[in-house]
Amino acid sequence: TRPTPAEIETVQKRLGQTIIEAIKSTAVHGGRKVPKTTVAEPNLVEAIVSSMMQNHEGKKTSDTKRMTKWNLTDDRDIAELLKVSERLIHPVRHDGTGYIVPSGSRHCNGYHWARFVGLEVKHDRREMKLTLVARTVEAGRSGRPDRLVEKARYSRGEREDFPG
Repeated sequence: TRPTPAEIETVQKRLGQTIIEAIKSTAVHGGRKVPKTTVAEPNLVEAIVSSMMQNHEGKKTSDTKRMTKWNLTDDRDIAELLKVSERLIHPVRHDGTGYIVPSGSRHCNGYHWARFVGLEVKHDRREMKLTLVARTVEAGRSGRPDRLVEKARYSRGEREDFPG
């Protein structure tokens, strides 16, 4: 049987919430790090996965009898797939590298943002398991209030270019 659009959207939202929570709690950003975060969803039938990924057929990198893989590299595609309202992830953990701060200052412990660099989606047909591997990079920290507004506009999709 074909899954309903409501069922597909429910799965996408659940996956989005799960991967965002995992990135916020485990991935440590900073400097040139590109942390990977992996989340698995068991018991997903092929009909749900194929319906979910039908708009991303051009991003399919492998299709074998056992497994299908897709690689998404555009944060708009990733946000649309995961049904998240913002393209940036915040707040995220940071290791404090890359900042010159005065001795004893707590400024490097500010509010940090991250963005998706890529998302690998793997569906194992035999185990009926969907695995998401997200790669994220630091997207900056909230410093000047005007930067905060521009990052929020980018995150919501109201601005196309990433504020530097």
